[in-house]
Amino acid sequence: MNENILSIIIPVYNLEDYLEDSLKYILDYNDNKDVEIILVNDGSKDNTDMICKKYVKMYTNIKYIYQKNKGVSSARNNGLDVSNGKYIWFVDGDDIVLPNSISIIKEAIKSFDYPDVIVGRYLNFYLTDDLNKINEDNKNYNLKIVKKDDMLKSYIFIPALWRNIFKKELFIKNKIRINENLKYTEDMDCTLNLLLNSENIILLDKNIYGYRKKRNSSATKNISKKRVSDNFYFVKVWLNFLNNRELSDRLKKDLEEFIKYEYAIVVGMLFLLPKEDRKEFFKEIEDLKFLMIGSKSKKGKVVEVCYKIFGFYITGKLMSYWIKYRN
Repeated sequence: MNENILSIIIPVYNLEDYLEDSLKYILDYNDNKDVEIILVNDGSKDNTDMICKKYVKMYTNIKYIYQKNKGVSSARNNGLDVSNGKYIWFVDGDDIVLPNSISIIKEAIKSFDYPDVIVGRYLNFYLTDDLNKINEDNKNYNLKIVKKDDMLKSYIFIPALWRNIFKKELFIKNKIRINENLKYTEDMDCTLNLLLNSENIILLDKNIYGYRKKRNSSATKNISKKRVSDNFYFVKVWLNFLNNRELSDRLKKDLEEFIKYEYAIVVGMLFLLPKEDRKEFFKEIEDLKFLMIGSKSKKGKVVEVCYKIFGFYITGKLMSYWIKYRN
């Protein structure tokens, strides 16, 4: 099979209300030459299967996989396994690829001699928004080479797979998979892993992706043991990475800052659990309380002051209030 320039992998689960919008934006408002679209149905119980099959019949560049419900990470990995594009773009089935984005991505790939990663910008919209009002047809944009030491700066690193277009070789060469045991931090874990194994990153200074937000539905407002477990796992894994890998001073500082921030979130979420559930994690999380000290960011400094004045328990309570009411 001939290799495409881009594989767009779309995991779908019960998305009958949004999937056609997502496909329309890719197919009608973008150049699809040398692009394959892979729909992975994660055991949907609505009409998603029917919609997927309809589009497979209509377009020769669409592949369709059905799997029993195993979660979004499994769906993405299965899509990755059957992809034949040089580049991979994970797109969520209720989001949209903004007009002209694919052409711009292709141009960036060729102009910069096939970089490892292209990082794009995105805009938010809500379920009830009129999609016609958010179309971005402006073709003006800038492309910028990102220095390796800058890849974890806040304007580059947003821990969401859909913000980045990755060379497939990165997954193969570094044996990177999306961790199917994680439910809440799989995007963050995989994105960070791919970026830190990259050499050539291009920043595309244009919105290429539309992220659909749900009003009044913050994932942090219903904290579960699984959520705390996944987030704390992420902190432990990347703290170990930080302590055992050779990194430049700047990269090391940026990764340390990110870990400290994620640890503070974990502490706040811990205190949103019922007391009985909290006991399971309390001691192990408290043992890493040194991560509350030494941050250079404004938020990190506030956490440090609170910790030094009030101690771990009260700081955790304060963090829990911030998490609960910040959105």
